[in-house]
This record gives sequence, structure tokens and C-alpha cells, in this order.
Amino acid sequence: MTCAVTPLIGTIVAVGPVELGPDDDTTYQYVVIRKEDGTCRDFAAVHAISALSGLVQRDVGGTFLLLDEPNECRLLFFYRDDGARAVDYDAVHAYLDRTVGLPFDQLHRGRRGPD
Repeated sequence: MTCAVTPLIGTIVAVGPVELGPDDDTTYQYVVIRKEDGTCRDFAAVHAISALSGLVQRDVGGTFLLLDEPNECRLLFFYRDDGARAVDYDAVHAYLDRTVGLPFDQLHRGRRGPD
């Protein structure tokens, strides 16, 4: 399965209907973000944990990080212009596990500090 992490700086200009999941996750039918250059990027079936979905509102800007998969997206990170922010750590860890081939905790343990 091909997927890409997509970073964006921009403003949410449209948010589609919401479906609440069993674990308080939210799925937006679509989210449209207007980038700084004025172009818009559409994302379909955007999943977000409750901490992130509480930040998603029309006309709110910030820095976004989405995992853009063929049939859906997952909002990994959102840092709003007003300072509010949240991260889906489980999704970030799962992505790194898949792409790097090592569990995230092993990568972290192997990290070297300054000598």
C-alpha cells in the first residue's frame, strides 16, 4: 500500500459531514485546506482522534500533517495559528513501524545523545 505524509500550512475552508467512531474518533467526509499560495487541497475520508478533531473548524489556520493513503487520510498533527495543537502519536508510531521496519520504541532506544 502506498501512502505519503503530507505537510501543509494553510486554512481549513470546508469540512464535510462528520461520523463519530466507536473510540471517539471522527471521520470527516472531506476536508479542504487552502494553502499559503492560494491553491486548495482536498482530502476525502479524513480520520482524526478526538484530541485532533476538536481543533478542526472552518476558517481556522495552522500547520497540518496528514497521512494520505489511497482511500482515506489520517490527520497526524495539527498546530493551529492560535497555539492549540495535538498529535496522534499512535498513528505516527504505526506509520514509522511500517515505513522504517522497526518498532518506534526500538528506534527511540537506539537514539544517541550528544557525546
